[in-house]
Amino acid sequence: MAKKALLIGVSQYEAGLSPLAAAPKDVAAMWRVLQSPELGAFDEVKTLIDPDLEAMQTAIDLLFQSCQKGDLGLLYFSGHGITDDSDRLYLATRRTSKDTFRSTAVSASFIHGIMRDRSYQRQHVLILDCCYSGAFAEGWQSKGVDVKLKPQLEVEGSVVLTSSTSTQKSYEDKEGELSLYTNYIVQGIESGAAESDGDGMISADELHEYAKRHVQSAKPAMKPEIYGFRQGIKIVLSRAKVDTKLEYRRLVERYAENGEISFVGQDILEFQRERWELSDEVAIAIENEVLEPDRKRLKNLERYEKSLERACKKQFPLTEKILGQFKDLQEVLGLRDEDVLAIQERVMSSYIEVQKQHELKIEKQRLIALEQLRQSELRKQQELDLENQRLAELEQQRLRDSEQERLKTEAKLKAEREAEQKRQEQQKLTELEQQRLRDAEQEKLKAEAKLKAEREAEQKRQEQQRLAELEQQRLRDAEQEKLKAEARLKSEREAEQKRQEQQRVAELVQQKLRDAEQEKLKAEAKRQAAREAEQQRQEQQRLAKLEQQRQREAEKKQRLLEVERQNIQSRTDDARSSPSIVEQTIDRIIKPKNLYLIIGVSAIAAIASLVIYMLWQQSESNKRLSIELEAVNSLKTTGKYQECIDRAKRISTNGNDARAQSLLQECQSGLNEIEEKSQLLEAKKFAADNKLQDALRIVAKINTNSSVYADSLKLAEQWSSGLLVNATKKYQEEGKLQEAIALLKVIPKNVATGKATEQLPSKWQAEWKANETALKSANNAIKESRWNDAIAESKKITTPYWQKQTEAIVQKANAALVSVPVSAPEPQAQPTYEPQPQPRYDPQPSVSNNEPPQREPQREPKIILDPVNPGR
Repeated sequence: MAKKALLIGVSQYEAGLSPLAAAPKDVAAMWRVLQSPELGAFDEVKTLIDPDLEAMQTAIDLLFQSCQKGDLGLLYFSGHGITDDSDRLYLATRRTSKDTFRSTAVSASFIHGIMRDRSYQRQHVLILDCCYSGAFAEGWQSKGVDVKLKPQLEVEGSVVLTSSTSTQKSYEDKEGELSLYTNYIVQGIESGAAESDGDGMISADELHEYAKRHVQSAKPAMKPEIYGFRQGIKIVLSRAKVDTKLEYRRLVERYAENGEISFVGQDILEFQRERWELSDEVAIAIENEVLEPDRKRLKNLERYEKSLERACKKQFPLTEKILGQFKDLQEVLGLRDEDVLAIQERVMSSYIEVQKQHELKIEKQRLIALEQLRQSELRKQQELDLENQRLAELEQQRLRDSEQERLKTEAKLKAEREAEQKRQEQQKLTELEQQRLRDAEQEKLKAEAKLKAEREAEQKRQEQQRLAELEQQRLRDAEQEKLKAEARLKSEREAEQKRQEQQRVAELVQQKLRDAEQEKLKAEAKRQAAREAEQQRQEQQRLAKLEQQRQREAEKKQRLLEVERQNIQSRTDDARSSPSIVEQTIDRIIKPKNLYLIIGVSAIAAIASLVIYMLWQQSESNKRLSIELEAVNSLKTTGKYQECIDRAKRISTNGNDARAQSLLQECQSGLNEIEEKSQLLEAKKFAADNKLQDALRIVAKINTNSSVYADSLKLAEQWSSGLLVNATKKYQEEGKLQEAIALLKVIPKNVATGKATEQLPSKWQAEWKANETALKSANNAIKESRWNDAIAESKKITTPYWQKQTEAIVQKANAALVSVPVSAPEPQAQPTYEPQPQPRYDPQPSVSNNEPPQREPQREPKIILDPVNPGR
């Protein structure tokens, strides 16, 4: 399978598009990792910098045209992406301007058509580090809704990696030399940190997840996406460097949160650093590299918050222009809307409260001024009425003096009219006074109703905010539980599939071994039968020869005896005539010397026959023993150790053969080796199911002389580290001290983790007692209304489990400390508002009684912003 890549970087553009200085550097960095034999190992990597439309289209066409069946083709682009009104994507060239992009830029449909035409049994990878690059894959999928076009648009074995979604911009890393997304793509390959499933290879989905995690740590607003079709997301792009630095980096990533490492994680990292013999300089460099994105994000959040505080101090409320500038600052810093809203609520809440108090005071002063104005007008009206009355009396006096006589008759009527007029006037004044009092009462009631409505609205807003925070926390917890469950199910399915595959392979191997053993035994039986037949034939021939030789010797002896008998007969006949000759002849025959000779020859012949028979029996026994030993050796070679042991024992029982004893020991060792390997495999299965205690108990039974002892010791060290993490979690987060100590006791003492944790149970027990004492003291301080002492005792708690139990205590103490109202500032001509520190309340309910805390009238209120970290 050939691996080919085309890397395109466009940094210079026509009018309307800003230059991108990082594009050529992105291409150089990608070329470095892809062509490296130790990493990407691509057979052909071509680069194209600032091409025009024709050159870019030709290079893309040649890339996919050159890929044969089974080949991998990778297209990388770093530059501007432009979308039209229909959300169709174009990749800009150096001749592209904002107004002519349709005729000077490469369309996504052009690339899609080439890939679709050459998709049969090929692997295609697209990496797009550009603005609005998400529209490529999204547009692709949206066309797939058409049933007729679906078979043509679903390209087999393809995957698309984008630096952001269709409505978001990609960022250049101003502090580095590469674009943010490409920087972490290259870093994940070079460091090997992107590899996550332990197979030593980096696939497209692993690389994307690594880059996405680090990009969103630095720029939360960016949302890189991956779009895979069929098995495209599993395309292998590079090999992974596996070393202790990479393992240390993964541990740092595991225990890092918000730019810091937990104190438990620091202890674990320190232990692993000493174990792996990493220098402090290397470890610090790895930690800084991993924590840098979170620190940058926190630094950007702090920068945004400080800028917002300065703006609020200078002018509040903020104008629309200032708010627009803060929107631009959010985009530049790459902050999410939820992060910005949290900062705005935290910073501006105090200013909003002060502004409300100031407006309320101004409104109260305005009402007082209106009331004073009405009182003044009423007094002026009364004085005017009195003056009119005095003038009328003078006029009446003058008329009485001048026309006393003429008006005597009319005086009574006039006096009555004047009395009636005065009564009406007094009645009118009384009605006006009553109306004024009613208006004042209504104004007072309206003011009280307005204040009450504002207080209720504020309480309702705070309650809604608290409920929203609780709901968000619940959703986050549910999401985490869902992700954990999915990850656990996925790991269980993968472990089950792997176990079934291993079992199937083992059964196939055993079946093949059994078949080969049967064939070998059949052939051996045939050869044994042939050898036995040949031996029997040769033995029969030898016995036949011996029988023929014996018959010949018997015939020879018979002939000799016949000749001797004839001689004796002839001599007897002669002796009849001469007794002296007969006697001589008889004396010669029966001489002891000749008799002994005959007896000796017969005895020697019998002994020779017996020796020959015994030698034949010994030869047959040796042959049978050799056959049995060969069969035992064959069983040992094929791995049938139990049968080998049984036959070797029978040979040893029948005789004291040294070779049989040796084969018996070898077969016994082989059987023990298989059993220990089976034990190790069973321990691995327990470890895969997260049953680390059972796995450690099994490997503890493996003999130190076994060939798998070294592997079992390494696995025991690894599982002991995992068990230590589980025990630490149970103790610190779940508060299960005895269960945690029981887990520590399972750790073997012959591994480094076991030696390092010998003193840990006593340390945890002492720490547990100290936390119990501190919690009891804090509860007593709460009961005695010693709020600062309660907070001080709560700070002595050292583990998360006990800290959760002090949250309600700290909440109640802080609520009591901030319950003393702070006087509002006097209004000025042009007031400026200084933020007042607001307490952060924990939404968890208090565990103590519900009685309101008693105020301390002589104590200055102490504001604590964070119940857990008061210094923050």
